[in-house]
Amino acid sequence: PEPDPVVELLLGGDLGDEQAGEVMTADLVSVGTGETIVAAGRRMAEAGVRHLPVRDGDAFVQQPAGIVAE
Repeated sequence: PEPDPVVELLLGGDLGDEQAGEVMTADLVSVGTGETIVAAGRRMAEAGVRHLPVRDGDAFVQQPAGIVAE
């Protein structure tokens, strides 16, 4: 499952000095622009994530094409 810094803050956690790289999901799960929403939803459920980067092509070159969110 993906880390949730917002929940951590709501529970009283102190993330003031945390860097994005410390709370990011390291094993990135993504979907291509040509995949169906059903396939994207299935991938999210299998990976236990609520956000799914959408890539245009085989890899992220400069930035993802977008994000699918729960």
